[in-house]
Amino acid sequence: MKKPVIFLLLSNLLIFLGLSVNAQYITLDSLKTWKNDANSHSKQGEEESTPDSLKNWKAGGLFSLNFSQATFKNWAGGGANSIAGNSLIDAYLNYNGKKYSWTNRLVLAFGKQFQEGQKPIKSDDNINFTSKLGRNFVDKWYYSTLIDFKTQFAKGFENSEEENYFSRFMAPAYLTYSLGLDYKPKDQFSFYFSPLTGRTIIVNDERLANEGLYTVTPGQKAQHQFGGYLNFFLKQEIMENINLQTNMELFSNYLYKPQNMDFNWEILISMKVNKFISASLNTQFIYDDDVKTSMTDSEGNTILKGPRLQWKEVLGIGLSFNLN
Repeated sequence: MKKPVIFLLLSNLLIFLGLSVNAQYITLDSLKTWKNDANSHSKQGEEESTPDSLKNWKAGGLFSLNFSQATFKNWAGGGANSIAGNSLIDAYLNYNGKKYSWTNRLVLAFGKQFQEGQKPIKSDDNINFTSKLGRNFVDKWYYSTLIDFKTQFAKGFENSEEENYFSRFMAPAYLTYSLGLDYKPKDQFSFYFSPLTGRTIIVNDERLANEGLYTVTPGQKAQHQFGGYLNFFLKQEIMENINLQTNMELFSNYLYKPQNMDFNWEILISMKVNKFISASLNTQFIYDDDVKTSMTDSEGNTILKGPRLQWKEVLGIGLSFNLN
């Protein structure tokens, strides 16, 4: 009795091992096929579950939070303890149909620096909303209307020792509204030109308005301009995990010195380290012929006041979340 039982047990064990080996070969050979089939069915299920009214909509964006800190103690070279933080939200909501295209973009940025022994000052401050609606009339070309709004969150000072601010929320604010043509071969590229553009500059602060800053007539809180407007937008992955986004604007005021164009160029380079950590370089160039800035000598005396190229650069490493 023992020999048949032992024989049966050994036979069953060999059969089990043989099935296991075969199952491993089947699993290794078929894993990619099963995975591709599963992904295909998953995508089909997502498409089938998405209502027709939402298939032409795309929403997403980027959220980043960066910090920097420095501490000095008995440091021969000198230095001041400081801490700084910058945050950025760059979100979009776009619609692309057979005849109509509607793009919306919201950028919110704010940063502050705290240095020992000095008043805190902001290192970044931006509110920018752009909405563009277009109707296709020929391949990749749209009749379009655009609205753009820019301002900042908080009061701005030239340095921590200044008592009087030179900017604040809605002072200034720029509202641009235009009709034009938009060349849009894909979502990541747009070239928009408008010969019919209105721009309103708002200075909703009595002291700043009375000083006649930002082109407004002293005592008035708004200035209206009419001219031509050009906008170029590009978003591109230049290499793996490195993305470039740039937005350029040009405006010429037909009513006053049309040859002196206002210029605004923003460049954002984002570099992803892993799922949550990234580095970003954000730079901006502005030239506005109507905005006068001061130059001072070594003793602090104003020696020149006039339009100059403005430049801002923010480099950060910190947390980043893709909202796509």
